[in-house]
Amino acid sequence: MKNKIGIDIGGTTIKGALFGANNEIVRECSRPTHGKAGREEIFSMLFSVIEGLESPDTPIGISSAGDIDPVAGRCVYATDNLMGWTGAEIAKTVSDRFGVPCVADNDAVCALKGELYFYPDCKNATMLTFGTGVGGASLVNGEILRGKRFNAGRWGHIVLYPDGRICSCGRRGCAEAYLSATALTARGRERIPALESCKQLFGLYEAGNAEAAELLRERMAFTREQVRNGIANTKWQGRMEVIRPGIIVDGAHNDDGVARFIETAADFQKDHTITLLFAAVDDKDYPDMIRRISTGIRPAHVVTAKIKDERAVDAQTLADLFRENGCGQVQAVDNVEEAFMRACSQRGDGLLFCVGSLYLVGEIKGLLQEKAGRVG
Repeated sequence: MKNKIGIDIGGTTIKGALFGANNEIVRECSRPTHGKAGREEIFSMLFSVIEGLESPDTPIGISSAGDIDPVAGRCVYATDNLMGWTGAEIAKTVSDRFGVPCVADNDAVCALKGELYFYPDCKNATMLTFGTGVGGASLVNGEILRGKRFNAGRWGHIVLYPDGRICSCGRRGCAEAYLSATALTARGRERIPALESCKQLFGLYEAGNAEAAELLRERMAFTREQVRNGIANTKWQGRMEVIRPGIIVDGAHNDDGVARFIETAADFQKDHTITLLFAAVDDKDYPDMIRRISTGIRPAHVVTAKIKDERAVDAQTLADLFRENGCGQVQAVDNVEEAFMRACSQRGDGLLFCVGSLYLVGEIKGLLQEKAGRVG
């Protein structure tokens, strides 16, 4: 096997390595990403890393933060950790510059593939990556989940705390705002004002600094708790969670999740009437989701809501689609709190399912935490 180059584009550093015929590392090179400086500067740093590996005519594989179309080698979406990276033709630009084959994929997907190289019989796994941001990838029944816009498994942007800290994606309360190295550094500065980077924090820890050691112990415990109780309980694959008697939330965001939701809800429907609270963002195939749910379970009542997300679909648009698919009792309410209260009153002795978006699940959980005891 010939030599090959592997590159990782992170929010802080671009790292590269030249690998030999037996996958041994022959040479390494890294440069700061300068991610806030924009696309041209990021490419400049990327080119510098490749040139620093001193191996012309060598095929190149690139892992990059962001939602990456692996066929085109294009960044479909990136947060402001990589300013202007959305739309970047990564593979084509590098291939044209160096005259060699180049492929590109999401960094967490590449990390997962790297682990699977050593565990070829593994069929189900989740990779969480913690760096400048928080990334993730999921393997289900031997296939890596991609999503319609290549954003399936983006664990870093699951909402842990509705209306929480501002995230690099522009929303609030995402896991990345609490669990990334960026968040760790910000918290570290509260105790060590001169702290400049996460790397420096770990250096202090290795040097025996008590403040750094205590901070890292606390953050490790916090991270374990959030991964276990926050991300795990979100039921990423569409599995359901009962949050109050008769009230069930389900992200049901992908094809398999919707199918499982319909199957389970239809079974409940044999003995209960079903009320549906539904919200969606426009990066999902929500018209098809509505069609499948409408024909699969025929809920007695539907309340649509608009969640707190810039990509949220208007409640009236969702309501019109439910009516077009044969649902009669449909109400559109833009405010999630009001929509939730309306749906609770509609359900009577039946079941209320809150579905369509993980952000809706997050808002409802936050609402119940703030107003405990108000809804039974």
